[in-house]
Amino acid sequence: MMNICDIYSYENARGILFERDILAEIEKVFHIDTVQFKKGGSVSIREEISNRFNSLGWADKVRIKSNSNLRISYLKKKVGVCVQLGNVSRTYADLMKLMYLGKVKKIEVGVIAVPGNLEANLLGQNVANFERLVREVKIFTKLIDIPLLVICLGN
Repeated sequence: MMNICDIYSYENARGILFERDILAEIEKVFHIDTVQFKKGGSVSIREEISNRFNSLGWADKVRIKSNSNLRISYLKKKVGVCVQLGNVSRTYADLMKLMYLGKVKKIEVGVIAVPGNLEANLLGQNVANFERLVREVKIFTKLIDIPLLVICLGN
């Protein structure tokens, strides 16, 4: 069973999402009884997350610019969501994409969901994880210019 184990809220992202009545919707998506973090499990986890976001009316695989192949995972009500179950280096790209969308006023809040350290190790080597991402977000506060919610996913 996958669920949310922890949340880090930068610049009141959690409060903003709560006020917009979208926080509970996001939290609901990540409580899934049918998936589990394990070797090779990222495909089924992504698929189930996608089905859940789509069923709630979220746009998926959203291009950040029409002539670019850069995308975020989901978008709704000026909230951009990235789900990162792959290499830790991709979290920097996710941050850049969310900040860009904030600059061009397509989003007002960013969300990045990543596994916890234990779950990341179950998926494979050098997989993005909550503890590292939060530690690094705190380092780059002078650069991150949008409210950002980091979600820790776990078994």
